[in-house]
Amino acid sequence: MKKENYKMIRLSVLVLSLVVLTIVGTSFAYFTAIINGNEKANNVYVKSANLKATYSDGEEINTLNAVPGWSQDKTITITNTGDAPIIYSIKWTNVTNELTNMKYSLSSTSLGAQANVTEADAPKKDTNMVTNVTLGVGKEHTYKLTMLFKDTGLPQDDEQGKNFSAKLEASAVQAK
Repeated sequence: MKKENYKMIRLSVLVLSLVVLTIVGTSFAYFTAIINGNEKANNVYVKSANLKATYSDGEEINTLNAVPGWSQDKTITITNTGDAPIIYSIKWTNVTNELTNMKYSLSSTSLGAQANVTEADAPKKDTNMVTNVTLGVGKEHTYKLTMLFKDTGLPQDDEQGKNFSAKLEASAVQAK
């Protein structure tokens, strides 16, 4: 009887050891990274997009109790601080727009910038303002954003106490 228990314990330990080795081996294989096609090179270099976004008066736009005719200018400067060309976008985020006559214009004198918007309706939800613009190394694009609560010349009492707020967000990827 003791011999059978001893055999059973040995067999259980052996099976448990095999299970542990299988799990460890599988986990190691899963987490091991392999770079193919670089057998002769000494180093692997990775480049990433580096973007600097500068907003006059910050990245947020807030109109609290604006009156018809109110306007505000904001300058947005996008600079490529990396070592490779980038493709960038600028988005409206966290948008709250309760006003029916809130407009915006976007212009730029920078070569290659994407801006030709005149008195468009301000967004009602998160959306793109500028998309997929290529910017070379060390270059910058400057935009002028003008927010305007348009005066229609008619009573706009229904707009009293309403607000517009949004945040501008720039992002970039490395150009191919």
